[in-house]
Amino acid sequence: MKNNKLYLRWNNGVIEIRKEGEHIIISSKNYIFELRPRTIIIHGKIASYEHVETGKQKKRKYTYIYLDNAIEPKQGHGKIIKEVLYENFEVRYQDMGFEKFLTIVTPGAYLYEYVILTAEILTVAYSAKREAYVDIEPGLATIYFV
Repeated sequence: MKNNKLYLRWNNGVIEIRKEGEHIIISSKNYIFELRPRTIIIHGKIASYEHVETGKQKKRKYTYIYLDNAIEPKQGHGKIIKEVLYENFEVRYQDMGFEKFLTIVTPGAYLYEYVILTAEILTVAYSAKREAYVDIEPGLATIYFV
């Protein structure tokens, strides 16, 4: 970590994770993801999204945000980590060779449990008791949780 920022190796560059106030920001060359307690804001072009309920008991919901372009890393050098506690967030990183997975488990005050970021999809997991609403504008998407 440099200057309270976490740099993770992503292809031939890095993605940056930093904390601002009570939220965390994940940034690449072409996308910025703001993880806030009640919302997630995505700066960058979104192709589509869908909401899915899973399991027999329907205890969990997922919202999939399909990015219009693959995440492009920033220039720089970063680490490959397996798991690290960053502020109040648990950050897990897995490089499977064919795909990279960045998982961020959020603190208990957040209305969603975790997010998984791959090159082209942001997946958000939350309780089936919650609802998620997605608002898409050109170059900006916001997911609201209630």
